[in-house]
Amino acid sequence: MKKGQITIFVILAIVIVAGILFFFLFRTNINGGKGASPDLKSEMQTCVDKAVEQIIEVILPKGGMINPGLFIKYEGSNVEYLCYSPYYYTPCINRHGSYVQDVKEEIRKFVAEKADDCLYKIKKDYAGKGYSFDSDAIKTEIELKPGQVRTILKGNIEIIKNEESYRFSEMELTTKNDIYNMAVIAEKIANQESKVCYFNSLEFNMLYPNYKIEKLDKNADTKIYSITNKKNGKILIIAIRSCALIPGI
Repeated sequence: MKKGQITIFVILAIVIVAGILFFFLFRTNINGGKGASPDLKSEMQTCVDKAVEQIIEVILPKGGMINPGLFIKYEGSNVEYLCYSPYYYTPCINRHGSYVQDVKEEIRKFVAEKADDCLYKIKKDYAGKGYSFDSDAIKTEIELKPGQVRTILKGNIEIIKNEESYRFSEMELTTKNDIYNMAVIAEKIANQESKVCYFNSLEFNMLYPNYKIEKLDKNADTKIYSITNKKNGKILIIAIRSCALIPGI
């Protein structure tokens, strides 16, 4: 091998080694959150999972609302009326024209508060480890999908230590939960009750075998419906007052 060829190989080796060192010493990840600090995303996922599960456990027995507005007491909980008429023999008026969206907003408000708290604690923890942690106010969005609750955190966050930095402007976190399908069913019940003062739960149970819809309180005034996910046993309770009968008649 000629001396000139050896020199070229040596130079190439030096360039490659220098490039590798440069990458590890000066890398900066700015891939919109997907490449943000793995620890940060993992910690926020844990935080959001806990918040989502917590708020859904609270709202399921209360008609999907944190603080029901118009409600009836049932088994120790204030159950939201999704559809209501104060009169007898009169179809109810749907109080939640977009019930799924209303449930989503209840979840969003709670998760947003918990996410802010978690981020504050994580920021203090990172500072104790020698990181510079700067963040804007975080905006929390929620999307309800079949079998999942999707949380999108939007806001500029930059984490720096020595020559290494991580940045993101958006982080998407997914929590497995079936609240979407249960809310859709509740909305269908309210819509049908408002039109014909009745919901055919038997027919619905045949069409959707993964869920069980029952009328728990069969008095003449208010109908209490339960929507049960057969796979996990979770139950959403809602109240309807439609075409109510005068007691004793």
